[in-house]
Amino acid sequence: MHWDGTSWRFFNVPSQWPPDSVGPVSLVHAIAKNNVWFVAGQLIQWDGKSYHQHVETRDQMDWVRKYEMWGDAKRLYIVGGAGILNEPGSIFHYDYTTLSRITVPNLQTGVNDVWGVGDTAICVASEWDTADTETRVIRLVGRTATEAYTGEAPSSGKSIWFMNTSRMYMTAGHCKMWNGTAWNRFPKPPESFGFKMKVRGSGYNNILMVGQFGHVLHFNGADWKIVTMPSPNDLYYFIDCVVFPDDLFILGMKGAYPVVMHGRRVKRN
Repeated sequence: MHWDGTSWRFFNVPSQWPPDSVGPVSLVHAIAKNNVWFVAGQLIQWDGKSYHQHVETRDQMDWVRKYEMWGDAKRLYIVGGAGILNEPGSIFHYDYTTLSRITVPNLQTGVNDVWGVGDTAICVASEWDTADTETRVIRLVGRTATEAYTGEAPSSGKSIWFMNTSRMYMTAGHCKMWNGTAWNRFPKPPESFGFKMKVRGSGYNNILMVGQFGHVLHFNGADWKIVTMPSPNDLYYFIDCVVFPDDLFILGMKGAYPVVMHGRRVKRN
């Protein structure tokens, strides 16, 4: 689905496996308006005019579940969990020429999220759907992975977002902020319950967390606020969000039906 600022349009992403088919898309990441990447059994790029099949990525990526993708003009990282061969969590690095799998010693859980700034990306790995399991925070620079930021990391870590690695936000069974030394509870968190599935922002004064029971929490730089939905919040189950300075999008379920929520900043005179 593509949103042009006014309406949604459905479209298909072509695949060459099988030939002349349409592949199920598991991830999408836009680096620029004319540089959009899809995961559909392999990596596929849209350059604004046509699709480009990166068939050299198929053999490695087709066997694992993909949970999240982040990248810039230099690199892509794709993270995921066990595939049909019951492999442990997976981290892939793609420099637009070669796809490499990054090995992390003793990684036995899925890698749930990845976010980056500049040359550094951070992954969160845990069995998030099992209460109070260990969270591993993995720092990626190129194809090198190191254990990092382990000071009281929240258990069952699910999602991470930051603008620099001295201040990072992580959602989990409970939610914390990295202050450069240790993980601490979010400042002035509102009373809420349910697991927080995703955190994203456009700045440290515009951060969104979404999760179970329709919880949407917004941080304006000073205080957290619970955002009320059009219907009772507990009818919703939110799994993802995208945040821009003046717009946000939330994806999830309302009862048995998929739902996309669009919010727009109201500018006061």
